[in-house]
Amino acid sequence: MRTEAPEPALAHLAAIADMGVREILAVGPNRPTSAHVYRSYARNSHAEIIVSPEAQLAVCAALVDSCPRDGNQRIALSLPVFSAEEIDDQSVYNLSFRAREMARERGVLLIQDGHREGSIAANAERLGLFDDRSLLAHCIELTPEDIAVLKSTGAKVAHNPSALMSVSGRCPATELMESGVVVSLGTDAAAPDRSFDMFRNMFQAHRYHARHFKDDAVLPPAQLLDMATMGGARALSMESEIGSLEPGKRADIILVDMRQPHLWPPANPLQRLARFANGADVDTTIVDGRVLMRARKLVDREEGAILDRAERAFHLMMERAGLA
Repeated sequence: MRTEAPEPALAHLAAIADMGVREILAVGPNRPTSAHVYRSYARNSHAEIIVSPEAQLAVCAALVDSCPRDGNQRIALSLPVFSAEEIDDQSVYNLSFRAREMARERGVLLIQDGHREGSIAANAERLGLFDDRSLLAHCIELTPEDIAVLKSTGAKVAHNPSALMSVSGRCPATELMESGVVVSLGTDAAAPDRSFDMFRNMFQAHRYHARHFKDDAVLPPAQLLDMATMGGARALSMESEIGSLEPGKRADIILVDMRQPHLWPPANPLQRLARFANGADVDTTIVDGRVLMRARKLVDREEGAILDRAERAFHLMMERAGLA
């Protein structure tokens, strides 16, 4: 969200690269229909910066061009989900057209977060945004026209069963997958009421849709695990690189400690992974062949020191926001 200058994103990407984690960072402009003010801090003082969406888009282009397309850290472009009223604004059209062309020329994902109730069809008809490198989050209460656009363009869906939008409406994830639309499992984290734990989201996705259909057989464990692994890879257009254990793919692997009371007896491992396991059960994490965590301990980082720095940053943020 900090795209008034490239430095915040570059600092973030440098830290992620140092940790060894894989990430696609989505950056993009704000709505062109209102002013946007950022603060630049120097010790205890700050300056306010008013930035235009056009300037933000130029920052995004510089970030895309500075980041390797085949590295562990990559850039995607994001756009707001525009309402039917906003779409008729020429500035919205111009900004969307430039973002769409930039994404296609540079071969990066175009992401929108918050689609619902006809917004996919409206954004497609007026702005022509979507193709098979588009990833649309939430997608609740979709209309038949929305679903037709997903099928005709190849756009993918990030289904976030733990998100607040999934409380106010339902993503028809099961029906979309049956019709051939790629649906991945997401978390909409980080936020005060949900976590990054994909195991929790597998379980929640099952209950979410099983309750809707009143059928426990909906979204069986193998399908949930596929949504959390290959589904995510397909949604990111990275299925040739990650998402499954195959020769020639990047070695992104987790090892789960299954010898625990809540995962016992040792039968039906898919059922236990999708219904009983949680993120704290991951013993070892490997990204691109590099071991980052072994026996629940970070290999070359002091977790306590990281938590201490995060706490200090949190208190500083609250103070600057006037919420201390």
